[in-house]
Parts: sequence; C-alpha cells; structure tokens
Amino acid sequence: MNSSPPEIPESYSVPEYFDDNVLLIVSNPNNSSIQVQYDVGDKYNRYSWIGLFDINESDNRKYLKYKYINNSKGIIEFNSLCEGQYDIRYFPTNERNIAASSIVLGTPIQIKEVIQEGQTLKIEIENPRKRDICLQLYKKGIKDRVTVLYETNKCSEWSNSTSFIINIKGIFGNYTLIPKYKTSYFTVWRYYGIFLIPMRCYISQGAKDIQF
Repeated sequence: MNSSPPEIPESYSVPEYFDDNVLLIVSNPNNSSIQVQYDVGDKYNRYSWIGLFDINESDNRKYLKYKYINNSKGIIEFNSLCEGQYDIRYFPTNERNIAASSIVLGTPIQIKEVIQEGQTLKIEIENPRKRDICLQLYKKGIKDRVTVLYETNKCSEWSNSTSFIINIKGIFGNYTLIPKYKTSYFTVWRYYGIFLIPMRCYISQGAKDIQF
C-alpha cells in the first residue's frame, strides 16, 4: 500500500460525482469523528485512497485529511475534527475522484441576520463556541458549486455572536454567504522529504443565499 501523500495534477483537480458502482456510507459516531464504510468493487488498486474535504471545496488537491485503503471493502475513520460540513471523496488513483458523499458533523453555526445598507452588508452570526470565523462570499456556479469572491477574517468576540461588515461595492447578482470555522489539522505534505505540519483549514457552516 502506498504511504506518500496523494499528489493530484491540476488537470484532474475538479470534483466528479458519482459512480453508481462505488458505495460510500458515512456516519458520525460522535461530534469529532467521521466513519466511512466503503465498497469500491473493481475500482480498487494499491493506489486507491479516500479524502476528507470541506463540502464547498472545488479543488481536489486541497484535501483536509486522507487515508489509503487496504482492499476493496472496509471501514476507516477520520478523527479529531471540527464541527461543520464535509465531503468524503474516493480516488482510485491520483486523478479524479469517482464518488463522493457528504455529512454534517455536529451542529453548524448559522447566520443570524444580514442587513444591506447601501454598499455594505452587516452580518451577525451565532457563535456559541467562540471559535475564529472566516466569512466567505461566493458567486453561485454550476450545480451550486461556487468560487470564492471575497474573504475576510474576524476573531470571535466574548459573546455568543460575531459581527461582520463587508463592502459590496460593484457586486451584483446571486451569491451564497458561508461562515467557516477557522481551525488547523495535521496533514502530511511533501517538501524536501515528508513532514508533519499543521495546516490552516476553513470548515463550512450553515450557508445563506443572498441577492444584490
């Protein structure tokens, strides 16, 4: 079985959905773990792996965690996770994924209020866990997959909500507003060898559609 971190060429970075012959059953035994029961049939080889992604991640090279699988059928777990919305994607090789399944871990935070005043948006988000939040504004795309348009970081305050003010000058059309928890996961990257380093991650929470 391979042990090196998966390296996907840019030409294969766009997610694909779905192969009916691949079975992925995902569950959350607790609010910090995701269990994946898989049966990939003849789509298995010694390079096959399963990746953990933010549910809105549109680049397969940006996995949060990964695990190679030993055979065509089995169970794996991803542990020590932040609450939020995730995608589990199966890769027969380091090319395109051929199947995916999504899951919500815990109770994602929600956008409490959005008020547009001229060319600014005032946004209030429930933040009971007082985590750092990254707020991203996406322009809607094909199949509701979206691309990042604007991002700002805001540390949580010592209250149960976090407030943002965003300048929306020159922005028109249909968008999706997504708050994300900012956290760090340990993953393996190749850089003059193999090192275990913390990687900054943004985990999607409850989204809200808005129109300007």
